[in-house]
Amino acid sequence: METPAHRKEGSNKHIKGCQRASERFKHAATSTQRRSVQLSIKPMMDAAQREKVDKLWSMAQAVMGLPFRTFKHPAFEEAYRFSSQFPGYKLPSEKRLRTTLLDANYETVREETEKKMFDHMVWNKITISCDGWTNRNGRPQMNMLHISRYGELAHRHVDGSNETKSAVWIAEHITKDIEERGPPNVLQFVADNASANILAGKLVRERYPHIIFGGCVAHGLDLLMEDIGKLPWVKEVINDCKKFIKFIKNHHMTNAMFLDFFSNGATLLKPAATRFATNVIMLDRAWTLSSSLRRMVISDRWISWANDSQRPPQTRTDAREANETILDERFWDKVHDIVMMMEKIFVVLRQIDSHKDFLGRVFWES
Repeated sequence: METPAHRKEGSNKHIKGCQRASERFKHAATSTQRRSVQLSIKPMMDAAQREKVDKLWSMAQAVMGLPFRTFKHPAFEEAYRFSSQFPGYKLPSEKRLRTTLLDANYETVREETEKKMFDHMVWNKITISCDGWTNRNGRPQMNMLHISRYGELAHRHVDGSNETKSAVWIAEHITKDIEERGPPNVLQFVADNASANILAGKLVRERYPHIIFGGCVAHGLDLLMEDIGKLPWVKEVINDCKKFIKFIKNHHMTNAMFLDFFSNGATLLKPAATRFATNVIMLDRAWTLSSSLRRMVISDRWISWANDSQRPPQTRTDAREANETILDERFWDKVHDIVMMMEKIFVVLRQIDSHKDFLGRVFWES
């Protein structure tokens, strides 16, 4: 028969057994922790390995021509941080990047943009705009843009290679986009001031009387400056300025002479072919650097270079004409008059030709 003493002895043995099991469990847990610590320490790089990896990244950046800010971009950091969790991960192939992944990212960005811009159409009316251009293959294209208070979306583009860009054709595509968004959600249609666009606006208004048509203000201001530039005396000044700027910048010696010794690093500017306003920028910069230009053409370095008998006759002729223009006080007076005349128009153009809402401010301040 079991006595209390026997029960006490059995209980003591059970307690000791539990203590030994607990000690073995703690020992095993400690060993596991050591192994996990060792596993986490093992992949760490020493200074030499870190330097080698950094150089490989730097070389890749230099060879591919990536901007330095690439490594600080949140998208790059997120991709690197997530992929580093999988040691066996391989970068996607060029084919996948150019096809399926690009399409998937396009759809993702498009869906997010659509959601942000057009989810609350009751309070968020949109503007539909079209803009014609020509691609590098000479094919005419038309971009269809949808604009709301949250931004603008390049909705689609239309290939007009086999089409006559008539008012009816433009109105058909505008109507298609209006119906897609819903007529009550469209506030206005905006395009440049070409006659076909103006007529297309009238056709759209006949069908949707509540939709406003407005010509592009920036395009209108640029056309205004272009008309001023057609005045004979303005045109002459612009051409003379273009001519000597082209001469200075197209010859390595004269360009280096101007940059290194006379302009303190400021450079002359050439106008762009498609925007007349860049002519005003060119004149303004030339006016700002006029003193430097005068000092250059009367310097010994310029005189020695321009009158060198080994220079081609045409080069010496161009240098003499540039010298005469730059030293002509009447020329600079006209440059100053043009810049002052265009200043107000140019300031408004700079404000309008942006992503901010400036039209109301223009009307208010005027």
